Amino acid sequence: AYYSQSIFKQLLTEGERYLITVFSLLDFAESGIYDIVNNLGSLLARFIFLPIEDASYFYFTNSFRRGTQFREQQIENRENVNKAKNYFEFLLKSLAILGVVVALFGQNYSKLLLKLYGGDRLSENALCVNMLRLHCIYIYFLAINGITEGFFNATMSESEIKKHNFRLVLFSVLFLILTFFLVKFLGIYGFLIGNCLNMTIRICFSSSYIQNFFSGFKYREYREEEYKQNKNYNIIEILLPNSFLSIIFVLAFSITKFSEISFGFILHFLIGAI
Repeated sequence: AYYSQSIFKQLLTEGERYLITVFSLLDFAESGIYDIVNNLGSLLARFIFLPIEDASYFYFTNSFRRGTQFREQQIENRENVNKAKNYFEFLLKSLAILGVVVALFGQNYSKLLLKLYGGDRLSENALCVNMLRLHCIYIYFLAINGITEGFFNATMSESEIKKHNFRLVLFSVLFLILTFFLVKFLGIYGFLIGNCLNMTIRICFSSSYIQNFFSGFKYREYREEEYKQNKNYNIIEILLPNSFLSIIFVLAFSITKFSEISFGFILHFLIGAI
């Protein structure tokens, strides 16, 4: 079950490359741009998200019992499962905020990053800049999907894993078909848009499972009286930044957009760092 699941996850993750190879959807220039953007954008996922996902999966498999809801495990082993719940929520919140930061600053710093990476030839290529901006938004979905799917895979039962494998088959087919038509109508942008939609669907399934797993418990409320209250678990509270952070993000985006238009790349970089 785990072996077949890894195959379908690989197809969902790398399916667009198979489409490019088999159907020749992109010319050589577009393929080069796609590889550059994909390589730059995947650095964060490869060196930060993937190690965290692997380590957290191992932690969750040793902290929770498969196929048993949190309510039952909390009665039997309260200290350990509460600690694991805290860790999951902290990790998901942190990665969600990091994803927002990358998506936000990527809109105003993609051009600068391409200039540092490949000079004016890349930074003045509108297609390349826009692709990297879109890829930064895709990173937000990657950040969330990694930890939610890792938790999902670490806690579901054997029968649930088998059912999910059938879903992965369906996802794989729909993803490849959808991406094919998106590329036909939207060009190279269709690959990243298809990936974003693919990640959204996977996040929705994982989130639905997680909400059911923690049913009856509230996010970040661990006082004894809270356990006696039947509150639905709301994962949206974790995924979205609070009002204070939202204001900070809006201000940061506005300031860095103004600096990108008005100043040179050195001053623009310093403003973004601040």
